[in-house]
Amino acid sequence: GCVGCPNGSCGADESCVSCPQDCGQCSCPCSNDPDFNNFCFYPPDTPGCPMTQDGGYCDPNGDNSYADGDWNMGWYDYQAQCG
Repeated sequence: GCVGCPNGSCGADESCVSCPQDCGQCSCPCSNDPDFNNFCFYPPDTPGCPMTQDGGYCDPNGDNSYADGDWNMGWYDYQAQCG
């Protein structure tokens, strides 16, 4: 887990993998495509994928662009859940 988990809110450094108490159980699906290895590959606002919603770690500023996203977290979470 991460430091401060649980603390009652799903922070930018937390995810369903590292802190399900705050962020909920992982509901984002795994892809069967071997080239698909990162939750930030899903488009903005993908149902069941909180990291793709406004304020999620793929889109922290909520502009539907992942330019500011935490792609490392997306990769590590995907590997932890789907790898």
